[in-house]
Amino acid sequence: MRDIPIPVSLEPTKLIPRYRLFIRSQNKAYRTEQTYVFWVKRFIHFYNNTHPDQLNAEHVNSFLTYLVIEGNAAKNTQRTALNALVHFYDKFLKRPLKGLTFESAKKQRRIPEVFTYQKAKSVICRVREPYYLMTDLMYRSGLRLMEAVRLRVQDVELGYQQIIIRNEKDNKERVVPLPLKIANSMRQYIADIKRQYEVDIQDGFGSVYMLA
Repeated sequence: MRDIPIPVSLEPTKLIPRYRLFIRSQNKAYRTEQTYVFWVKRFIHFYNNTHPDQLNAEHVNSFLTYLVIEGNAAKNTQRTALNALVHFYDKFLKRPLKGLTFESAKKQRRIPEVFTYQKAKSVICRVREPYYLMTDLMYRSGLRLMEAVRLRVQDVELGYQQIIIRNEKDNKERVVPLPLKIANSMRQYIADIKRQYEVDIQDGFGSVYMLA
């Protein structure tokens, strides 16, 4: 449910709901909305819930510097917070931030360890259903976690052995290969789920959560 946008009134009165509605009007990804709202809330709480109209670039400088000095934030974390606050002030409040001179983070992201094929398979083989197929698909087809979670049946083209990844950043799409072994497993999995769905319908279930 965390990946489903929370309901927002079309005429919100409070600040954060209004900001959420503004982000959605720009057709940004829900993950972007979650990130921006998180950092705006944290910024406001940092100044004891002071309204952002009473805060300015100097306050943003102090907050971003605090993330580095006291919070030991990585460079990418600080940059994400900066992007969120710039978007909030520049685009939403129409009060461009000028004179940002905060302490820049020096902490770099560590280079991740890359598993060998043997090590990756030894890990995947220890995963049990219903997560094994998802894990194997992520490894073989190169899907990110949320891409696998959001995957829909209509985006899986078993005949062409490919998957269409939709709703990426900036609403881009891409096609990834679907290995034959995974295609056969997914065909069986889809058939099993369809049978379970038909049983649920007969038992009076089958409803899904949808936004108005």
